[in-house]
Amino acid sequence: MRIEDESCNLRFIKKNQAGNNPERHVHHSWEILYIASGSRTFFHRSETYSMNEGSIALIPPGILHRGLNRGADFCELINLYVLNQYDPLFSSSYHLFKAWADQYEPVIHFDEKNRYEIEALFNQIGTELTEKMPWYIETVWSLINSLILRTLRCAENQTIGHMHRKAENTSVEYAINWVNTNFSKQIDLNAVAREIQLNPSYFSRLFYKETQIHFKEYLSYIRINHACTLLATTREPVYRIAEKCGFGSITQFGRMFKKITGQLPLKYRKKTNLAYKR
Repeated sequence: MRIEDESCNLRFIKKNQAGNNPERHVHHSWEILYIASGSRTFFHRSETYSMNEGSIALIPPGILHRGLNRGADFCELINLYVLNQYDPLFSSSYHLFKAWADQYEPVIHFDEKNRYEIEALFNQIGTELTEKMPWYIETVWSLINSLILRTLRCAENQTIGHMHRKAENTSVEYAINWVNTNFSKQIDLNAVAREIQLNPSYFSRLFYKETQIHFKEYLSYIRINHACTLLATTREPVYRIAEKCGFGSITQFGRMFKKITGQLPLKYRKKTNLAYKR
């Protein structure tokens, strides 16, 4: 089942046989992932989580992630995507999503009782999006708020240790934090390797081993994600945004933006920035 409802600002996907994500990727809005059956290894930034039946994950904008099945070839899952995080519909729920992202682990596991209630909420959301009865938009967002609130309550009593593994190498963790702070500068793999005092070739291999993504790709994802935020929330010229995000030219910026998002910067701005919507 796949439902994309722009009026509701949501994409709802239910897969009975979900395979592996082909590569790490990033979204420019929020995603909720729920495992209904089976198991999955979930890579989130430089950390790894074990997700089983009844596990739920929150992926904020700009977070590199990937899901790999364990054991069986497929697992049953539900994805819920916010299409545009700057849409007014999302504003009343933003503080709940932000509370989860800031205060708790990205992966939470429900016991059997709570699992039944969470799956009932997901099913209600799917039904509302399918039938589109009067007031369905308000009903759907009320259900999402209930889902997040129940997750936050469970998170208060959650023990994550056995589900979670941090990056084994602190150099990679430091490099990620350094890049997230300095991406607007003219930096590359050599500059980061110098910062953490490692040979560039060795650092490149180490970074890929820990994150399952090449350093150059990671830097591009971080820069483009910040560019998306500026395009959606400001009226700054595109060339200035390209400079602020560390790109050497507007041509390079446009090419990379299209490669990662599938659209040109101006088209993305018109779609997400209220000041440019007609």
